[in-house]
Amino acid sequence: MARQDLKNSFRNYRLGLVWVLAEPFALALMMWLVFSFIFTGRADRIGLDPFIVYLITGVLPFQWLASSISKGPRVFRKYGNMLTYSPLPVWFWPLRGVVSAGAEFLLSLPVIFALILLFGAQISWGVLLLPVAIFLQVFLCMGVSMLGAALSLKFPDVQMLTSIINRMLFWTSPIIWASKDFPDWLQTWLYLNPFQLLLDLYRAIIWPEEVGSFRDWMLSITVIFVIFVVGSVLLKLRVRDIRRVEE
Repeated sequence: MARQDLKNSFRNYRLGLVWVLAEPFALALMMWLVFSFIFTGRADRIGLDPFIVYLITGVLPFQWLASSISKGPRVFRKYGNMLTYSPLPVWFWPLRGVVSAGAEFLLSLPVIFALILLFGAQISWGVLLLPVAIFLQVFLCMGVSMLGAALSLKFPDVQMLTSIINRMLFWTSPIIWASKDFPDWLQTWLYLNPFQLLLDLYRAIIWPEEVGSFRDWMLSITVIFVIFVVGSVLLKLRVRDIRRVEE
């Protein structure tokens, strides 16, 4: 189903899946030009060097998370009867959107490694943490997708809030800036945003020192777990209520 979603998303475009790489790459390139040469004149004042690699390792995972946040409230509208009557588990339908967006992310990974080679960065042992980052992001994306699907049944305006939520998440996550720019006492609390940990793990490919402490890991993983459990419970309750009314 996820493969079919990918085909349907790009079948009307001549370049097809090339757009999976083009959109986030263009965004990262634009931000690199603005912040490196126009806004500051020095890339090492924000983020880490090479700044373009720092940007792309933030933008690509964010595209996946933002897609999951946007698709969550649309699950019931898109799948409707299938979600309430299908013998498949209720979490299967939000998972379909998460897997589709995740597939786009995996297809874009070559961009990261190409830029690493192009700008002369060194791949570290942190590349072994890449599967851990992807694993945790699946759970985070599933959690926010299920939460959005459940809340949209009672509060339809949630769908309209997704773009605002994504914008806020973009600027409050270390996509452009780095946690090193904040006071030491505040850096741990930044991990209340679980996306902070995920970006650290992705960037450990060339910046292993960015991986937080055990406390940071536990804080972010706990938030991911809470979001996933709350989203799962609310989704099951909402679907159960719908089935009871329709019976």
